[in-house]
Parts: sequence; structure tokens; C-alpha cells
Amino acid sequence: MRDIPRNELLDSIAQGWTVRRKDWAEGLVFCLHAYKPKGSTVIFLDWAELVHQDDWEGEPPEPRLRNDNQTLSVAVAYLKDGAAFIRRKNWDGFHGLSMKDILASDWEVWE
Repeated sequence: MRDIPRNELLDSIAQGWTVRRKDWAEGLVFCLHAYKPKGSTVIFLDWAELVHQDDWEGEPPEPRLRNDNQTLSVAVAYLKDGAAFIRRKNWDGFHGLSMKDILASDWEVWE
């Protein structure tokens, strides 16, 4: 968990972070899964704490696979649209793009 200043709390929640008060018992979290159809909102807090307390910590969301089996040009278009990163399915590290990579259609888009 990372410390979150109170003035950055709402921005963190809007970005999908899971946040909690540092002194809360394990499992009592405030998380907001915005724009996720299967997600839900779980709230265990008094709104006064949200405004007045400055002892918050949280974790950013894990990267999620958005699309797979894409061509490189389509994957790059997703990058311009806000995706976090793109990669080929079976890459074991980056060694530069070969012609085989450029022509491949097994690119993944992660957000």
C-alpha cells in the first residue's frame, strides 16, 4: 500500500485505486470500480472521514487485458486512446521490432 495525501484521494478513487484508512482492520476497504460492467462499489466509511482524515493508503489497479489478437496498427491506435501498454502475447522481453513483429496479429492491448 502507498500513502495517499487527502487532496489526491478522490483522484485515486476515480482512477480505480483501492483505498483504505491506515488504521482499518483488514478487509475494510473503500473501492470504486468506475466504468467496469462487472464491478461494484463497496463502501465501508463515514463520509466525514473522507473529508477530515488524512491517513489514507491504497493500491493502483492491476493492468487488465483490453483486447487481444490485434495487428500492430490497431494496437497503436488503442495507445493513442489511453491504453497503458501493448505487447505481443509470447514476448519474453523487448529486443526491438522485427518485420515478423510488425506483421504479426497477436498484439495485446492492456489498460
